[in-house]
Amino acid sequence: DDDTFYVKSGNKTGHFDLNGNVLTDIITTINDTYSIGCLWGDFGILNADKSAALSFKYKDIHCLNEHIIVAMFIETNNSEDWFSIVQNIEHIELYDYNLNRLLGDLDIASINALSNDNFRIRLFDGTQAVLSSTGTLIKEDMYEISDSLIKYKLFGHWGIINLAGDCVQPNIWDNISVLNNKNILIYKRDSVNILNPDGQVISEITGKTFDSMLTNDIIKLRDYTINISKYPYLRQSSPFDLYTTTGERICENCLNTQAIDDDKILYKYTPESGTRFGLINAAGEKVLPEEYESLDFSFNNFIIAKGEDNCFVYDKDYRQIFESQGFVILNKNLIAVKPKN
Repeated sequence: DDDTFYVKSGNKTGHFDLNGNVLTDIITTINDTYSIGCLWGDFGILNADKSAALSFKYKDIHCLNEHIIVAMFIETNNSEDWFSIVQNIEHIELYDYNLNRLLGDLDIASINALSNDNFRIRLFDGTQAVLSSTGTLIKEDMYEISDSLIKYKLFGHWGIINLAGDCVQPNIWDNISVLNNKNILIYKRDSVNILNPDGQVISEITGKTFDSMLTNDIIKLRDYTINISKYPYLRQSSPFDLYTTTGERICENCLNTQAIDDDKILYKYTPESGTRFGLINAAGEKVLPEEYESLDFSFNNFIIAKGEDNCFVYDKDYRQIFESQGFVILNKNLIAVKPKN
């Protein structure tokens, strides 16, 4: 117009008055206090007196709805290596209409509208969450896990709240499940906890990660440094520990398990004296001591145990049938036995 003019320099455009003063373009009026402005191609937020309330460093600023303001800026990662590629990464900040920063310092990568007026936000680590239309995080996948507790999912991880909404466990866990005895199993990569139905921690196991439920009453844990998902063959060779659903350890450094039936489980472990086999039942009780070089169940559910000097045959109820110096399993029905001298 007659009183101002624009000057373009590269990809930036400046607005000046006739005295050479830099002017700020008003893009959008937010309310009686704030408005969105543009200065040399960068966006910021102005107070009513045209001073900067939010500095002019953003690629874009717009009102998401009547509660949330989206401010997006570009961060450039430069490297001293001449062959590197300069990357422009868009970061998003969220503010309310009083310019209070929402969601703290979360590195928001994108925000998209959902059909119910809420929004889906995604962080740079790939985790996602739902944002309400007023700018608060919405807990997802909420399930009652006891008479007083609710588990929920937020940013890809699970937490626990009570019925009043108070935090019992923060959303840092990979999974939360209810055990057969009503206790609660929570675990992440390097920690496993067992809670009672009221949310109190009754067992805290660090340095271990959850593998599987061996039975309804026995929990199988492994060293968290072993990446079984990436190297599945390690599942058969890496040691593991067995715990009850109340958190008591049954045995450690086990190397193998084999179920005889619903009530009998073979385990192998390595004490200081060397590799030995023992037998536990589904309740975690040791029914044969860990003193055998081998245990075999292929002969009609009889237990054939090889000790240091002799061999033993037990029936399914762990009663010794005979002792010998050696044996050879011929088939499912026949076994050759070398009698004791």
